Amino acid sequence: MRLAALLLLCLGPVAAFAAQSPAEHTYIAMKQDGDIYLGEGVAELKDFDGDKLKARAAAKERARGDLAANVSVEVKSQSSEKLESKDGKVSDELKSQTSSQADLKLDNVKYLELNDYPAAGQLTVLASLDKEDYRRQLAGQGVRVYAPEWGVKLSLGRAQSYPYKRLAANKVPDAYLAANPNTPLPDSSLNEWINTVGLDLDYRSWEMGLQTWSSNLHFPVWDPKTGTYKDGGGGVDAAFHVGYNWTPWKTRLQPFVPLQLTLAFLQNNYATGYGAGLGLRFWMTDSLALVLEGLGTGGITKSPDIQLQPDVTDNIDLQGFQGTFGILWSGF
Repeated sequence: MRLAALLLLCLGPVAAFAAQSPAEHTYIAMKQDGDIYLGEGVAELKDFDGDKLKARAAAKERARGDLAANVSVEVKSQSSEKLESKDGKVSDELKSQTSSQADLKLDNVKYLELNDYPAAGQLTVLASLDKEDYRRQLAGQGVRVYAPEWGVKLSLGRAQSYPYKRLAANKVPDAYLAANPNTPLPDSSLNEWINTVGLDLDYRSWEMGLQTWSSNLHFPVWDPKTGTYKDGGGGVDAAFHVGYNWTPWKTRLQPFVPLQLTLAFLQNNYATGYGAGLGLRFWMTDSLALVLEGLGTGGITKSPDIQLQPDVTDNIDLQGFQGTFGILWSGF
């Protein structure tokens, strides 16, 4: 007996949960969601002669009025219904008015319709408003939640050293080495990946920023004035870019597509290019997000020619790949 009672105690809630309809699951989950304000409106189909459109309109208006009251805004909600039956036909008239003395418009209200709930022949509409969204509206910030406003992004990353791939691979001719065995030569080893630091200003989907990186890479360059090879130099380079981040969804976990135009200054030379890729934001709050981004880049114009050997020239372009991780502070 004790075992049976224990099983009933343990399995009772499971059985009750399994017996609930999908509409009940949704209704209970939204009622228990502490991140939203919720309003509820119910309409009987029989009161509207089975006209579902009119019943939905009535339930939606009641849900919005209930939501306004729950938001604790000074809202006056007035509604009147008039039903008449004549010759077996039901005619109805619904008048409803909602006004806010706080002069605040509730934007981004979401509606969910549950048919035949809580009972057959009834229609329930749930009106919900995200509390963070409402707080921003109250502060006069009309931008939707989980979308960059004025913001600053700081990022760190790794980039393929695309400006230097061909340059660093340049080898001093064996004939020159044989004729000048004691001439010190710069390191021509190839470092495929370099560290980057970026600072960006964001406004809505637009972005403008500066990126710097330390190449730590030296390559030999022919100096026609001295008739010998010199160190092509390493050091810190910089790139300015403007871009647009196409963001199709306003969700907490938010994929986007970054598009950029770039002007880069590389080893006392310059080049222009473009970039496109994929990014992902995770909004920890409505104003702070972690950003992961991968960008493939291509060249538009190359740098002026660099003389690598007495009869060989080359130039720098912006073809390669980079990945960055950063943090975005938005809404200041």
